[in-house]
This record gives sequence, structure tokens and C-alpha cells, in this order.
Amino acid sequence: MKGRCWRINGNVYYLPNSDRQPVLPPQDEGPVAFTLCVSKAADFEKPHWWKKEMEWLGFVPSRPVPYSGIWFEVLANLPRWIYQTQSRYAPPGSIAAQWLAIDKLIWEIVNILGGRNHLDYICPFFPYHWNYLASHPMQEIAMDHIEARRDWFGIWIGLLFWMMRKIPEDRGFTEGLSPLNWFKQVVQTKNDQAILDSICVAPLLQRFWNTNHVGLWLHHPNDELLQPPAQWFVNQGVPV
Repeated sequence: MKGRCWRINGNVYYLPNSDRQPVLPPQDEGPVAFTLCVSKAADFEKPHWWKKEMEWLGFVPSRPVPYSGIWFEVLANLPRWIYQTQSRYAPPGSIAAQWLAIDKLIWEIVNILGGRNHLDYICPFFPYHWNYLASHPMQEIAMDHIEARRDWFGIWIGLLFWMMRKIPEDRGFTEGLSPLNWFKQVVQTKNDQAILDSICVAPLLQRFWNTNHVGLWLHHPNDELLQPPAQWFVNQGVPV
């Protein structure tokens, strides 16, 4: 993809790998905050200015998220109906159990990688905090919680994908042939290679597949010395 230049408020911005019409956030943009069970995935669809602890937001897949693969395909569709018990509504138990397993697995991997590699990031609240397992007095409320919870998985998948790409590989590493360092680190702690193999081949967690990501606005390199070069984001498939 060829780069593009945009003139915004008299300033020229170069976008090396994005063909979207950009919406420039204010230069004095405040810190990004996650408000428990108030913030939704839709609140983070537009790219923010690069901040070290929020760099991972650029790796969040754009909605609608193409959930696929053994682990994530159950997130691809919302249930057509939900249980009604004593005038209260709740999701089917089978779906709830599958979503909870994904929730737990992502949290475990993020916790391992973040701790072992001393990654600097602000953690969003967990998907299960959307209380989608609880029953609700109205079907519309129950469905809103289920959808918000499903969409919040995209936020965590973005965080996980960023962690996988931040961990440097060994000198002799060959992509597609050598095991990734994040994989080796997790296997040492969580001895369940079959599950981890399925995560490895999930399209949302690979650079090979053409997944749209939210992206980031980068500062001039002289203004942010800790900011990775633009080419690093381009190599990960993240628009900048």
C-alpha cells in the first residue's frame, strides 16, 4: 500500500500504510481511561496519539471483528435467543461457559507475558465484568450486556497481539518455522500445548492475515524518543 499525505488544519501528515480518512485527536488529548462496565469497544475505534502505556490500543482489531479460528469462532455470532426464567433473561449456559474459557485463557497469557517481559501498559477491565452471566429483568438489557461483553474481547485480543509482537525473537528466528518467544514463555508456565497451538494459528493474532486495526497517530520522532519507529508499526500491519 502506498502512503498518503493529508493536510489537516494547515499541517501535513504522512500516513505510510493507511488509506482511511483520518480524524485528528487534539494535541492535548487526555489519558485514555477504562470505566468499568461503561466503556465500550466502540469508544476506542478511532486512533489516539501514541502513549507508551497505551501503545497497544493501535493493535485492537476494527469492528466488526472477524472472529475466526478454533478459539475465537464462538464469538462470531450473538445468540438468537436467551433463556427466560421467572421473568428474567440470561445467555445460554453453553455459550457462557465457552466465553468464560476464552476470557480465562487470554487473561492467563497476558499475565504471563506482561510479567515476564516487564511490559508497560494500562490493563482494561476483564470481559466478564460485563456481568453477561447474570440474569436481567428485560431481554433488551440482557442482550446489550452480551453484545458489549463479546465486543470487549476485541480490546483484549488487541492487547494480546501487541504483547506477542513486542517480545523480541532470537537471532536465528525464522517466522513460520521457529517457535515464537511468547509461545515458549507461556509453555514454560502453562503446560497445555494443544490450546496454545490453536492460539498460534488464530488469524487475529497473526501478521499474515489482512486484519484491519484501529491504528495510532505517531509523534515526530524527535518529540518522543521512546516511540518505536513508524516502520515497526507498518511491519505489524497497524495503520499509522
